[in-house]
Amino acid sequence: MLMSQTMPDSLPLFPLNTVLFPGGRLKLRIFEPRYVDLVSRSMREGSGFGICPIDEGTELEPRSICGIGSWVKVVDFETLEDGLLGVTVEADHRFDVGEQWREEDRLLHAEVNALPTPDDYPVGEQWSGLVELLEQLWPEMQREYGYGLWPKETGAYWLMSRLTEVLPVKSSIRAELLACDEAEAGLRLVAELVADLGGDSDEEASGSEASSEDN
Repeated sequence: MLMSQTMPDSLPLFPLNTVLFPGGRLKLRIFEPRYVDLVSRSMREGSGFGICPIDEGTELEPRSICGIGSWVKVVDFETLEDGLLGVTVEADHRFDVGEQWREEDRLLHAEVNALPTPDDYPVGEQWSGLVELLEQLWPEMQREYGYGLWPKETGAYWLMSRLTEVLPVKSSIRAELLACDEAEAGLRLVAELVADLGGDSDEEASGSEASSEDN
């Protein structure tokens, strides 16, 4: 993982219509002053911040967030063509969200409790359809987020994580999968989602303007 220090007991939060699993990357387009300050401070201090999926509201005006999130760190940044700040973040630990409050700049903070990353193990043959789907998406994900080469051995939790991050599903479903500690159970839900989206059959699947450029 990127961060060698222990996760703080509280974090500033960046609510989004997506989630990041450990090792996942996301590009953000930053223009609100509170988030420009947040990202600048994170880059200067190397402290990181939390990304949480939105439960109610929008990325511009989130009314409530889900009870789980990820501790992220900025790994790359650039000035975009429109002059705004663009950053790429990578997730480390998951966390449970505790008591929340807002500072004077309306930036959301919360007490957080670090969650262990579930054990990974080689993906079973029954999920070969999902492996093939992610393999098709991988070159674009490499170009977009700077991921490395396709792993020599595909892990079940890794597969569930990367697919959940890119599937066009509701934040509440992403949050449910982020909270999942068992890769097999998560892959079963991912296979159902792929089938519902029309990207595969059940049999095949089983053998922000305000902030995120992807959502």
